[in-house]
Amino acid sequence: MKLLSPICICIFLIVMAYAGHAQELTEEATYTGTALQDQIEALAGHTDAEPDFENAAEELLLYYGRRINLNRASDTDLRTLHLNDLQIFNLQEYIRTYGELVSPNELNLVEGFDTALVSMLTPHITLGMQSAQARITPSNLIKYGRHQILIRYQQRLEKLPEFSALTDSAGNIIAGPKYPGGPEKVLVKYGYSFSGRARFGLTMEKDPGETLFPKNDTLRKGFDFYGLHFFLSGTKTLKLLAVGDYHLSFGQGLVMHNSMVLGKSSAGISSRRITRQIRPAAGSNESQFLRGAAITISPVRNTDITLFYSKRQIDARLAPPDSSGIRIIESLQTSGLHRTPQEIANRRSVNQQVMGGNILARLRMFRLGASFSHTLMDAGLLKSSSPYLRFRFSGMQLSNAGVDLTVILRKLSLFSEAAVSSGSGKALLAGASATPDSRMAFSVIYRRYEKDYQSLFGNAFSENGTGSNETGLYLGLFAQLHRRLALLAYGDHFRFPWLKYRTDTPSGGREYAARLTWTPSRKAEVYAGFTFREKNLNPSGTDSYTAFPEKETKQSFRMHFSINATPELMLKSRMETLIREKHNYGKTSGFLIYQDIIFKLPEKPWTISTRFSLFDTDTYDDRIYAYESDVLYSFSVPASYYKGNGFYLLVKYSVKENLDLWMRYSLTKFTHKPSGSSLADETGSDRKSELKIQLRLKL
Repeated sequence: MKLLSPICICIFLIVMAYAGHAQELTEEATYTGTALQDQIEALAGHTDAEPDFENAAEELLLYYGRRINLNRASDTDLRTLHLNDLQIFNLQEYIRTYGELVSPNELNLVEGFDTALVSMLTPHITLGMQSAQARITPSNLIKYGRHQILIRYQQRLEKLPEFSALTDSAGNIIAGPKYPGGPEKVLVKYGYSFSGRARFGLTMEKDPGETLFPKNDTLRKGFDFYGLHFFLSGTKTLKLLAVGDYHLSFGQGLVMHNSMVLGKSSAGISSRRITRQIRPAAGSNESQFLRGAAITISPVRNTDITLFYSKRQIDARLAPPDSSGIRIIESLQTSGLHRTPQEIANRRSVNQQVMGGNILARLRMFRLGASFSHTLMDAGLLKSSSPYLRFRFSGMQLSNAGVDLTVILRKLSLFSEAAVSSGSGKALLAGASATPDSRMAFSVIYRRYEKDYQSLFGNAFSENGTGSNETGLYLGLFAQLHRRLALLAYGDHFRFPWLKYRTDTPSGGREYAARLTWTPSRKAEVYAGFTFREKNLNPSGTDSYTAFPEKETKQSFRMHFSINATPELMLKSRMETLIREKHNYGKTSGFLIYQDIIFKLPEKPWTISTRFSLFDTDTYDDRIYAYESDVLYSFSVPASYYKGNGFYLLVKYSVKENLDLWMRYSLTKFTHKPSGSSLADETGSDRKSELKIQLRLKL
């Protein structure tokens, strides 16, 4: 009976949406299409860490509107047009064989391209010579460069106990607040860009609880985090240059990939990674970046050499000093929060140096690369006593080296990377993607990461999220069953040869997902998705040092519908159910249903987005994630759990052509919680609300 009411509501919303005349909704270009939103939701459900969505969004927005010259484009440039390996290879072979393209219609002659794809690409490509305005010269940098200033303020509206003084029964203050700073979060960013090829930026951020202008002189003044980056690309010999904060990506990520990666999702099949070796770090994430300098040069044709050096102070909890004078790290801290005395003491307490390089050679169908990275700290990481962390990196330095190879054939691409870390830990990833027909694509990825392979900056395809202690086989499929009907599906089997967090024996699992999408018109889309996950976890509530893990399965079913009901109105509806079963614990379940309304009058300078949601889950472990619209560069993927309802209202107002204002209010209200459970925080309140205001000035 729990699911009957939301099912009826969802059907009603879909019928009402179809009752409107479906016309195209004119909207501002966005960096998050439906597929990307689904991948972000999947990533949020797989990890407790906070991915750097902000930096990824800025990269996507930077490329939007930039016209790619197909006759001069690199693999990475073509990848930004969402072309796959085989389309990229076939396009480059066509240009190599028949000469440069002279008309976009000529793309129809390239294998893997059809009329629909060419129509989609045409607004974003060019075939002509580079204009004088696009050349990097001092006058062009001044005249045609774009400036942007962004200021964001956000705050929880409830009175949180961490920010209030402790009083006795008479109202006398007996202790100050837990956090010395205010409850607001403040972000200030300045960015400069010239055609995406020359970039400069400054980021300043203060988290809730951190001080900005403290009354106590013993606390630091100003923002807690400062980030600075300069980036240059586009010349034949000097291909990429970064000074300040930056990200690196080599091969398939076994040795180096220190930025966000979208993993498994029924919104798209996983395949070979194609990214720039160097990218600027423009986000406010305080741990996922390197700080120093990196350069990619091409001394000979079809060969790139990348060198990098980073030196920065990282957060770490240090053990009390002993007579030996050697500093010992108890744990590395990556939250970026500096509120309590202990967190402030952890701030920038360890010096870290990272250096290395990559060489990439391209010869027709072959891509061969080699990578090396060495990390050195001025304190030693303590070896953990927890059995599952027995093989985790410990000490003061770590080295990684790897080789990667890609072979691109007519309808098949093969890719692989093998790596080794200090202590002889090894890792291997190998895969293939094939497009036997323009309406079908396959992908297979095999990985074998030994339990003692360690990489502080690696981020390869995995279930575990650590790039070690895992073997697995992934299979993905895309099939265009009909002009308006498409199927995406994948299956993944994996094993963990050693213990894991909350799993006290070697274990394994499997995951299957499928999504069937129907597009009855250009203005409407309906899809049904199913996901099945099985893992082994320790039983809950045990006091023993180890506990034999038990099988846990999760099944979720989703129906999603979106339609441009009128030129001014877009409607999105979703219903999702989840069933979780664990041995000796029975079944638990939950559901989420929401309705989105997006309204914009073409002649008016404002856009309104709002959502109403209902959710009901038996436990916190049955939580369901859903992407929410947010202010520019900010992402919200909250988990819905227990019983309650949610609402948010997002308003964007374009004050002038170059000045935009966003205001967002969100509210989650809990109407019931299981006995003995806790709500979202320690306020004791049955509600959680937040206000967010953002201003952007473009010059």
